Amino acid sequence: MRLKILLIGTGIVIITLFVVSYVVRSTEPRPTPQADGGGLPVAPTQTTGQNTGTGVTTLATSSSPRSAGTMVISGTDGSAITTLDFMSATTTTEDASNRGLYHLNVPPSANPSAPYDITYESATQYFNISLLAEPIGQTRVEMEHDLMTKLGVSENAMCLLNYMVSVPYWVNAFYTGKNLGFSFCPGAVVLPQ
Repeated sequence: MRLKILLIGTGIVIITLFVVSYVVRSTEPRPTPQADGGGLPVAPTQTTGQNTGTGVTTLATSSSPRSAGTMVISGTDGSAITTLDFMSATTTTEDASNRGLYHLNVPPSANPSAPYDITYESATQYFNISLLAEPIGQTRVEMEHDLMTKLGVSENAMCLLNYMVSVPYWVNAFYTGKNLGFSFCPGAVVLPQ
C-alpha cells in the first residue's frame, strides 16, 4: 500500500513539474545567453555586459544566440545554456508514440540491454533519465559522461538543466521514486558503485 501511494505521489509530482515548467516558460521573457562558459561560446554581433546579481554576467545581443551546430535551452535559474545541437545528432530519435519527445540514445525498446535511457521533452526543455542497470552508481557516471558529450557543456551547466535522474522499481527498489540527480551536483543522492 505504501509503495502504491509513493508511486502515485511521484507521478503527481512529475506531472506537476511538467505543467509548472511549461507555464513558467510560456509566460516569462526568454533569457539571454550566459557568459560564464557554462555552455558553448556564443558569438554575438554586439554585446553589453549585465550583472544578474548571481555572479553570472549575461549578454544582451543584437543577433540570434544560436549559431550553426548549437542550440539554446533554459536552465532552472532562468539562464540560457548553449549546447551542441543534440536534436540533429544521428543518435537522437523522436519517440513514435509521443510527438516532441526525443531519445538521445537508442531507446530500451530497440536495445533491451541499454544501461540508461535519456529522453528530452522539447516543449518543456526537460531531460528525463532512467538508469536501467546495476550498479546504478556506475551507470549514472557513464550516463553523465555521455550526456555531457552530447550537449558539449560543463558540470556547472549540467546542474542547471531541467532534469530528473531516476531508477525503475524493477532495477532498484530502494532508490525508485527519487530524483537521484547528477553525481557532481549539489543535493545529488550518493549511490553505491
